[in-house]
Amino acid sequence: MLCEPGAASDTLDLPRFLVEACEALQPHLGTPGLFRTAGSVARIRALKARVAGGEPCLGLAAPCDVAALLKRFLRELPEPLVPPALQEPLCQAQREPDPDRAPLTLLLTGLLPPAHACALRYLCCFLRRVAARCDENKMDAANLAVIFAPTLFPGPSWGLRLQLQAAAVQTLIQEAPSIGCAPQALLDELLAPELGDASVAETTPRPRCDGGPAPALPPKRKAWGAPPGCGKWWPAADEAGDPFEEPLGAEPAPEPRSLAWGPRQEAPNGMYQVNEETPPGCCDGAYDM
Repeated sequence: MLCEPGAASDTLDLPRFLVEACEALQPHLGTPGLFRTAGSVARIRALKARVAGGEPCLGLAAPCDVAALLKRFLRELPEPLVPPALQEPLCQAQREPDPDRAPLTLLLTGLLPPAHACALRYLCCFLRRVAARCDENKMDAANLAVIFAPTLFPGPSWGLRLQLQAAAVQTLIQEAPSIGCAPQALLDELLAPELGDASVAETTPRPRCDGGPAPALPPKRKAWGAPPGCGKWWPAADEAGDPFEEPLGAEPAPEPRSLAWGPRQEAPNGMYQVNEETPPGCCDGAYDM
């Protein structure tokens, strides 16, 4: 299913565990060392068993344990949120100079499968919230990127490659609301009117073959803004948004609906409950949370 960035229904297309874990951590964003401090192995094992049993226990667990379980969930996805084919291009984009780095990174995220883009945007928007409280938790975007780089870019990494992966994750966190969206500057350039004879041709109706009056041309679109329907498939960056920021007077978002990302499958060690409804998705076999 496609996820419209910034829409209230975004959470309906996300793994339930991802949404519930982030919501459980919302009141604890100022916890020092969040996502860096290792939780108790015994408590995490017990928490995993309770979650697998369907018990709503995340809100009562220690924040470091919930954060550790969330990282474990992301590591155990059958296919990482950043597909292998895009990992190297995202790393190489970080070699670009500062003005071009973020737009190029966002352009590459437009190649993500829709479900991947929705989940990655949701996660990075949450991490951006954590980084905004770095005065309290000491976890800015750079620190979070170092921690989540091995999770989002799995596989052997060292030296310069590890630095590029961390830089890519840092850019994704900083530009989180626009993940999966075309940079507005690129849309403006593509939709800008051409100069010279081409612009004259656009304003001159072509005569009909049967000799009748030429049809009236539709009103010319402004140079800025996407054409009708463009946002449905590749929305502009200004149409995206942070799912954790609700406008004033907005109705509360609906409860997250459990949606499997693939066919029904028994999760390793019984972790994560599998949903009865299993529509096709791009992350076949991923855990349903």
